[in-house]
Amino acid sequence: MILACAGFRYYALVIQTILASILTFLWNYLSVRPHFHFRIDKSSIHKIANYSGFQFAFNFVNYFAANLDNMLTGKIIGNADLGYYNKAYSLTLYPVNNLSGVISPVLHPILSDYQAEKNIIYKKYLDIIRLLMLIGCYIEAVCILSAREIIYIISGPQWTKSVICFQMLAFCIVFRMINASSGAIFQSLGNTKLLFCNGLLNTCISVIAILIGVLGFGDIKGLSVCVGIAYIIHYLTASTMLIKMGFRYSLIKYYKDLMSEFLIFLVLITTASFWLHMNVFAGINLYLSLFMKAGILTVLYLVLLVITKKYKVFLALIKSKAQ
Repeated sequence: MILACAGFRYYALVIQTILASILTFLWNYLSVRPHFHFRIDKSSIHKIANYSGFQFAFNFVNYFAANLDNMLTGKIIGNADLGYYNKAYSLTLYPVNNLSGVISPVLHPILSDYQAEKNIIYKKYLDIIRLLMLIGCYIEAVCILSAREIIYIISGPQWTKSVICFQMLAFCIVFRMINASSGAIFQSLGNTKLLFCNGLLNTCISVIAILIGVLGFGDIKGLSVCVGIAYIIHYLTASTMLIKMGFRYSLIKYYKDLMSEFLIFLVLITTASFWLHMNVFAGINLYLSLFMKAGILTVLYLVLLVITKKYKVFLALIKSKAQ
């Protein structure tokens, strides 16, 4: 912030990243005091080459797929609309990064101990998906119904064009949360080749969706719809490949196991879409409107948890923390 105020412009961001990396390295070095010995050991490279090679390829392909929409939007639609789209896209990343982004990194080291026992990994994976779906569907419904309030309160009314983009992208929040955790499961199974194949397929889907949105619709609303649909398809392809080819389990059984979670999801999203279409909260104070919308969805959500008995998922989580 000091550099930005001093006139360093975008170089302030570059310097911040470099300084953060240097300080992190120095902190770790001074804390651990490791002794470095420089020598080449090919046996270590051969041991992880196949596993890490596909994982690197997946990350490489996934990076371009994740940033292609920004590049094409700025180039074809315009930098101003890119700003509105990026604002909406960034907001939908908060629940993904702060929930799945926290859970996923620890899944691989924990579940890799059960690599030969797929039934244990599958059971743990279902538990994680249930938790993510139950939390994510509520967040998604609130974001869809309260998109205007969230954008206006956080960024101001000058970002009005981001509202519709945020609503469209919010429809895939749950699916993005689940997708973010699937990579760790592929790795826990030791099947990074399948992870790479899934990443390559999803990249092709993303490229097609982005091209349709940018070239076909020519605006950020159409792009948001196409990107949202692409993420939903990503979930379908990832779950199919993971369950059928990774675990070699029945896909029908997988969806049956998540029937209650999908029911809660559908009821919440349908209700949010209905109230959004009715537009009964127009002209009300932003904070009051957000409180009322969130209140309606919260009451419905709690009722659904009681009916389906899925409140036990949260009770089990609280109980495990207490222990």
